Amino acid sequence: MYYEYDPAVENDYDDGKRKGNALDDFKRNDKDFFCVHRKLKNRNNPIKVEYYKSGPVGSSIRNAITGERYRGVLVGSKEEDLFFKVKI
Repeated sequence: MYYEYDPAVENDYDDGKRKGNALDDFKRNDKDFFCVHRKLKNRNNPIKVEYYKSGPVGSSIRNAITGERYRGVLVGSKEEDLFFKVKI
Protein backbone atom coordinates (compact mmCIF):
# COMPACT_ATOMS: atom_id res chain seq x y z
CA MET A 1 0.00 0.00 0.00
CA TYR A 2 1.31 3.45 -0.91
CA TYR A 3 1.14 6.44 1.45
CA GLU A 4 1.86 10.07 0.68
CA TYR A 5 4.35 11.81 2.94
CA ASP A 6 2.51 14.31 5.07
CA PRO A 7 4.64 16.24 7.61
CA ALA A 8 1.52 17.30 9.52
CA VAL A 9 0.73 13.68 10.30
CA GLU A 10 4.30 13.02 11.40
CA ASN A 11 4.18 15.95 13.83
CA ASP A 12 1.07 14.56 15.50
CA TYR A 13 3.24 11.92 17.15
CA ASP A 14 5.76 14.44 18.44
CA ASP A 15 4.45 16.31 21.46
CA GLY A 16 7.71 18.23 21.98
CA LYS A 17 8.68 16.45 25.17
CA ARG A 18 11.23 14.14 23.56
CA LYS A 19 13.22 16.76 21.66
CA GLY A 20 16.88 16.76 22.61
CA ASN A 21 16.59 13.57 24.64
CA ALA A 22 18.15 11.17 22.13
CA LEU A 23 21.53 11.50 23.84
CA ASP A 24 19.92 10.97 27.24
CA ASP A 25 18.24 7.80 25.96
CA PHE A 26 21.56 6.59 24.60
CA LYS A 27 23.26 7.22 27.95
CA ARG A 28 20.52 5.45 29.91
CA ASN A 29 20.99 2.31 27.81
CA ASP A 30 24.69 2.15 28.72
CA LYS A 31 25.14 -0.03 31.81
CA ASP A 32 28.33 1.80 32.80
CA PHE A 33 26.76 5.29 32.81
CA PHE A 34 25.79 6.84 36.13
CA CYS A 35 24.16 10.09 37.17
CA VAL A 36 24.22 11.33 40.75
CA HIS A 37 22.97 14.55 42.32
CA ARG A 38 25.27 16.32 44.76
CA LYS A 39 24.31 19.16 47.04
CA LEU A 40 26.95 21.84 47.47
CA LYS A 41 27.28 24.08 50.51
CA ASN A 42 26.94 27.36 48.60
CA ARG A 43 24.00 26.31 46.40
CA ASN A 44 20.40 25.54 47.21
CA ASN A 45 19.79 23.29 44.22
CA PRO A 46 21.74 20.05 43.81
CA ILE A 47 23.95 19.68 40.75
CA LYS A 48 23.85 16.72 38.40
CA VAL A 49 27.10 14.79 37.96
CA GLU A 50 27.26 12.35 35.04
CA TYR A 51 30.10 9.87 34.60
CA TYR A 52 31.10 6.58 33.00
CA LYS A 53 32.91 3.79 34.79
CA SER A 54 35.36 1.29 33.41
CA GLY A 55 34.48 -2.37 33.62
CA PRO A 56 36.20 -5.23 35.41
CA VAL A 57 39.83 -6.27 35.01
CA GLY A 58 40.66 -6.94 31.38
CA SER A 59 38.17 -4.48 29.87
CA SER A 60 39.10 -1.26 28.09
CA ILE A 61 39.55 1.88 30.17
CA ARG A 62 36.87 4.51 29.55
CA ASN A 63 37.03 8.27 29.68
CA ALA A 64 34.88 9.22 32.68
CA ILE A 65 33.35 12.27 30.99
CA THR A 66 32.91 11.27 27.34
CA GLY A 67 32.59 7.51 27.73
CA GLU A 68 35.16 6.89 25.00
CA ARG A 69 36.99 3.57 25.32
CA TYR A 70 40.77 3.62 25.02
CA ARG A 71 41.60 0.64 22.84
CA GLY A 72 44.67 -1.29 23.88
CA VAL A 73 44.68 0.17 27.39
CA LEU A 74 43.15 -2.36 29.75
CA VAL A 75 42.05 -2.23 33.37
CA GLY A 76 44.72 -3.95 35.45
CA SER A 77 47.58 -3.30 33.01
CA LYS A 78 50.70 -1.19 33.57
CA GLU A 79 49.22 1.62 31.44
CA GLU A 80 46.37 1.96 33.92
CA ASP A 81 48.65 4.09 36.10
CA LEU A 82 48.64 6.82 33.42
CA PHE A 83 45.00 7.62 34.26
CA PHE A 84 43.28 9.12 37.29
CA LYS A 85 41.22 6.85 39.50
CA VAL A 86 38.13 8.17 41.23
CA LYS A 87 35.98 6.45 43.79
CA ILE A 88 32.51 7.66 44.70
